[in-house]
Amino acid sequence: MANDRERAQMTGPKARELLRGPLGALPIMLGIVAGLVLCGFGLVALNSSAGGRPPDPSTTVDSICADLSTQKYDDLYSRLAPALQQQGNQAQFVASQRELDVLLGPVTSCKHSETWYGNDVAHAAITLERKNEAGSSITLAYKQSEWSIVDFDKSF
Repeated sequence: MANDRERAQMTGPKARELLRGPLGALPIMLGIVAGLVLCGFGLVALNSSAGGRPPDPSTTVDSICADLSTQKYDDLYSRLAPALQQQGNQAQFVASQRELDVLLGPVTSCKHSETWYGNDVAHAAITLERKNEAGSSITLAYKQSEWSIVDFDKSF
């Protein structure tokens, strides 16, 4: 086997024969593998960047349904976005929810059948069953690492 100095000076068929051997292709193969690994890390970094999709809001919608079904309106108020909280304080919100319970009946069932979203806004189709009303929808927004209610219809 030729030493490093002889290998560096070789040209022609003898040099090609050495490169074709099992160790001659090793640096090339290692370079290819390293390049693929770097590309993989790049893709992972791109997918987990700030522009990525926010987490599924289903857990938040489940919590909203639980708050409505158990009449925990104080907890529900905390899930409202700041813009909705500015429209009235917690006591006013709780009073309005209790008024809905008197007018339409308390929530006996709350389920969400569809949740779809784009960017940082989610729309949840929920079905509230009350004595005199069924159906409702809410809009959630993902800000500061949590989903909050930014809009809802009249029966909510």
